[in-house]
Amino acid sequence: EVQYNFSALNEKLFVVVGASHRLVNIDTKGTLMLEPRNDNTSSLFTQVEYKFSSDFKTIGAVRWDRSSLHESEFSPKIAFVYNLNPAHSIRVTYNQAFQAPNYSEQYLYVKSPPTIPPFTTSTVYQGNQDLITEKITGYEVGYKGVYFDNLFLTLDVYYNQLKDFITDLGPTGGSIFENGIRYSVWSYGNAGKVNEYGFEVSSNYYLNENFTLDANYSYFEFDVVEKGENDYLLPNSPKFK
Repeated sequence: EVQYNFSALNEKLFVVVGASHRLVNIDTKGTLMLEPRNDNTSSLFTQVEYKFSSDFKTIGAVRWDRSSLHESEFSPKIAFVYNLNPAHSIRVTYNQAFQAPNYSEQYLYVKSPPTIPPFTTSTVYQGNQDLITEKITGYEVGYKGVYFDNLFLTLDVYYNQLKDFITDLGPTGGSIFENGIRYSVWSYGNAGKVNEYGFEVSSNYYLNENFTLDANYSYFEFDVVEKGENDYLLPNSPKFK
């Protein structure tokens, strides 16, 4: 990875540009994947921060990712930060991001041995090379403030739109017949649209030079907009934390 940054316009403009390249080589010796994988990913990225005044600035960023594992993706982000005064600020953010399927989800291949007489049926678990990336569009409003010189408080409210979830392993309806055994095929897929929203609040109270009291609370909720007929979508986050 390489990065370069510079400032201009009397320190009002700050720019970061960069690029990265990664080589990934995996060989499970046939235990989890049929063949070794030799893949690579590249990315170009930039972030621009501009201060309109001492109290107001904007931050814009964009990242381009290409990979031998999935289609290329653009990930934009823009944020506005306003300082109400030296101790309090508000932030508004919009961003898009993605999550690529992992190697198991794309290239897994494991046969389960028959365990029930007459030992002629079983299951094969295999990845799906046609999976696409999961995508998220996020909106966020945040607040930071300092009170009484020893209490630091943050509050973040968010709303996210997610789609093309990668499902858990499930039956596909297909089968493979080998050596007198019929294997039902289980694999992964893309399905669903979900809106999630909530807030997080945290505080740091500095009792003295040696002790700090931390407290935080988060609330999470979601609505399933679209899903497959047999899909059961659940988040991996608790409602309260």
